[in-house]
Amino acid sequence: MSSIPIVEKRGFGYFIWDCLTTVDHKKIVRMHIAGSAFIIGGLEALVIRTQLIILENDFISAGFYNEI
Repeated sequence: MSSIPIVEKRGFGYFIWDCLTTVDHKKIVRMHIAGSAFIIGGLEALVIRTQLIILENDFISAGFYNEI
C-alpha cells in the first residue's frame, strides 16, 4: 500500500507569525519585492489622482501621465 502524506492545516495567524519571524533569505526577498510593488503602485496612484483633481492641471506632463 502507498502511504498518503499528512498535510497540516495552518491558519492565517501562523502565516503572519512566520513572515514576521523568518530568517530565511528567500522569504525575506519575496516580502520585500511584494512590499515595494505595493509602495510603487500607491505612489503612482497618488500622482494620477493629484493630476486629476483640477481640470487642465500641470502637475505632470501628458507624456509622463501616459507612461504611468
